[in-house]
Amino acid sequence: MIGGGNTAIDAVRELARLGVPEVTMAYRRTMAEMPGYRHEMELALKEGARVIEKAIPKGFVRDSGERLTGLQLQNGQELPADLVVLAIGQARLRELASAFPGVALDAKGLVVADPATGQTGNPKVFVGGDALSGGELVVTAAQEGKRAARAIARALGIKIRVDAPLTAGHP
Repeated sequence: MIGGGNTAIDAVRELARLGVPEVTMAYRRTMAEMPGYRHEMELALKEGARVIEKAIPKGFVRDSGERLTGLQLQNGQELPADLVVLAIGQARLRELASAFPGVALDAKGLVVADPATGQTGNPKVFVGGDALSGGELVVTAAQEGKRAARAIARALGIKIRVDAPLTAGHP
């Protein structure tokens, strides 16, 4: 997890609750400077999350097959990872998005993706929210996240229950 706000803390807590064996939050400042709620961060730590302070990401580390293996920090440290979740604000991150092979940006700097699924030109990269729409309503971003989650589940061959919150109001 990269970030230190409430979204990052929520994601870290959910990953820990889902049983991910090692959940690490990399934050560019100290814990005292995190904008996320302190009581939520304390709960995340109790649930098994780990925090690395003053961790400024430099890039992703991949093996010869282009599989993600880690996150490289500016200080030279490498954090092993098979999943990196970005929760670093609402600004468009053109350089970061462009670092993924097959991910294209339009003239406005927004990620180009299938509006029905959120899938980009890279079959393993899905997008929604500000990166796709430029910043609209939270409810729009939530719906785009659901669309992407359904598409990812289909791509992985995972059947979604009819009563799952993922389908609420949107088949």
